[in-house]
Amino acid sequence: MSEEIKKNEQPQVEEQPKEQEAQKPAPITLSMISKGTLELAVPIRARSADVSVLHYDFTKLSGWEYVEAMDSDTASRNVFQVSKKQALALFAAAAAKSAPVDDKGGRLYDAKDIKERISLSDAQRAVQVATVFLVRSAQEAGKNTYGE
Repeated sequence: MSEEIKKNEQPQVEEQPKEQEAQKPAPITLSMISKGTLELAVPIRARSADVSVLHYDFTKLSGWEYVEAMDSDTASRNVFQVSKKQALALFAAAAAKSAPVDDKGGRLYDAKDIKERISLSDAQRAVQVATVFLVRSAQEAGKNTYGE
């Protein structure tokens, strides 16, 4: 009887099928997060039109545009941590580069429009997108520079 009680007290651990163990998520690559679309919960208004989707492409940014986004937060003192203001500025620059062009060849909206008109909830997601991109690109740069 004591053996029967011991068996009942021991937690039953089910073995994971080998197929599930082999199905590990693929790593997030820089190319996967460099471009995308942010569907806005609250559309922004630009040139008398509502914009409900922002396409972004960080690969279209120049080094100068990156530096300007990083310099947008003069209060930021930690070079190893991006501030929310810097991340939003970088996202806005990447989204402005992917903005649709009107019939006169001008962009429908620019980075300033995005920064000034984006809602709080949309700004939070934009900051997350830019932060993930910056972290992943820094990891890739480390591999290329230091052979990690």
